[in-house]
Amino acid sequence: MDQNLTEEEQLEALKRWWKDNGRAVIVGVLLGVAAVGGYRYWDYYTTKTATAASDIYVTLQEALTSGKKETVLGTGDRLVREYPGTAYATLAALAMARVHVDEDKLDAAAERLQWALDHAATDALAHVARTRLARVMLAQGQAEAVLKLIADLPDNGFSADYQEIRGDALLALNRPEEARDAWNVALLGMSDPRQRQYIQIKIEHLPAPAEAAPEAAPAA
Repeated sequence: MDQNLTEEEQLEALKRWWKDNGRAVIVGVLLGVAAVGGYRYWDYYTTKTATAASDIYVTLQEALTSGKKETVLGTGDRLVREYPGTAYATLAALAMARVHVDEDKLDAAAERLQWALDHAATDALAHVARTRLARVMLAQGQAEAVLKLIADLPDNGFSADYQEIRGDALLALNRPEEARDAWNVALLGMSDPRQRQYIQIKIEHLPAPAEAAPEAAPAA
């Protein structure tokens, strides 16, 4: 995020990002949960426990869609408490974090997202939790901590997303040239046209690269 934005503007930018990216990411994760790990993973999620967790999560999703925040938090807490080993609990933590962001409660959102990251059953869920946690931390002014959060991660198909976040953190630290480099790397690995356009806009709004100072003329 632009270091020149006010705290309120950064929070609004975070909310817009969450709204734009939330639904598509979760749909992809749910599809991935069914596919990852083959038969044994799918068999686990067809047990009685998983069915019960799934039913509760449906209630949570309906509440989230209709704006019933207290129901989201109540059913989400139940999933986290009673079914912590399921993907539904991780998804519930992500949903509760979204509610906290909408209420400007970034500390609570970060706590939920950290839980989701620590308990994620798949790389895809961990990626969602980590990127959202990074966005919240940026809105909190914790750019240095964000760089540590996304450092030394394996190349598991999400590198472009992390390079974009790295650029945002570097810009927040007033290191625009490094931010430019990170965003350019992100563009190399990103195929979604809308994401690419957004990153390109951020690059275009950076100050022009500093020109090297001319060498001093040799002494006579």
